[in-house]
Amino acid sequence: MRRLSWFLILILLVAVAVHAAQASSVVVLPLITNADQDKYSWIGESVPEVLTELLATHGIFILDREQRLRAYRTLSIRDSSNTTLATNLKVAMELDAEFAVFGEFRVTEREPVADSPITLSLRVMNVRKWRKAGEIRVEGRLSDLGVLETRLGFLLLKAIAPEVPVTEEEFLARHPAIRLDALESYVRGLTAENEEARHRFLTQAARLDEQFAAPIFQLGLFYWEKSNHRQASYWLAKLPPDYSQYREAQFMLGVCELQQGRYPEAETVFRSLYTVLPMPEIENNLAVSLARQDKPEALEHLVRVSGAEPEDPDYRFNLGLFLWRAERYDDAAERFREVLDLAPEDAEATRMLGRCLQKEASRPARSAVHNLDRFKSALDDAQFTALNARAAASPE
Repeated sequence: MRRLSWFLILILLVAVAVHAAQASSVVVLPLITNADQDKYSWIGESVPEVLTELLATHGIFILDREQRLRAYRTLSIRDSSNTTLATNLKVAMELDAEFAVFGEFRVTEREPVADSPITLSLRVMNVRKWRKAGEIRVEGRLSDLGVLETRLGFLLLKAIAPEVPVTEEEFLARHPAIRLDALESYVRGLTAENEEARHRFLTQAARLDEQFAAPIFQLGLFYWEKSNHRQASYWLAKLPPDYSQYREAQFMLGVCELQQGRYPEAETVFRSLYTVLPMPEIENNLAVSLARQDKPEALEHLVRVSGAEPEDPDYRFNLGLFLWRAERYDDAAERFREVLDLAPEDAEATRMLGRCLQKEASRPARSAVHNLDRFKSALDDAQFTALNARAAASPE
């Protein structure tokens, strides 16, 4: 019955996620400008970054940069700063977005440059109904770009989801404007062609505006990709709970804590995360952090997650390992046999089965397998999207 309930919950959540994507998914594309304004092209890239974060924090299912870049690669689009209406619509259709948001900007240069007038114009297309859903235009000084983009975010929110209960005053108060220099450094870091430049610009952006969460997340991701768990933890732990990718960052932070042997800290992260994202990967990692502290509570989580995901050998392995440590050799041996049924080449499971049959749990043997528990370093995308959307719609 427990397995059935888990399965039904998962199916319902995935269905909710799919329905949400089909009903209100939005893609914001880079703004274009005249060829003589190439030095300002970073502004066009900044708009989707800022608007994506603003709309996501208000419960809008918005497609992110990575999804957009995958669509560009699929469609063989090399230059996103100079696209046509037809190209923008192709990208939106490739992503199955309901709304496509695109447009242009214009800077009229003056001295000092910060006082240069700038105009940002957006067109909103309902791709599925093949009709225009609105036009948005803001203008001001270049030095006020952060404020202009935040206001643009509010107007876009009201264009595609007028039912969201927030006034412009409340919106602007909730989302402080990003410093111009920090925003430019962030975009240049995102679009940098080498790692040194990426790191330098992102670090500069984080230093210039400490409230700007996006470069902090990107720096955490930078070190995560390099398996530098200490530095990744440093940056990921700085993120505020209202950041749209906070829960993903918390999962990464928990994994980094496990990798560093900081098991109480990992337990705290995964326990908190599991209350809002009851996913098997998170429960398994919580169980691992408990098991490595020899806490009996680990058993109930291991039993539940291995029952919920019977085809995953890692969960059964972890349960077998816990039972072996408890000197329940027969029960542990049965779990390791199940692992080998699923993964016959699993050498660790074979060795552990041998220890079970020999009823060997000496201190040297325990020391040898102290860190043998298997934790997950990635989440199921569909289930995470569904649960995260639900959590975002019901903030604590």
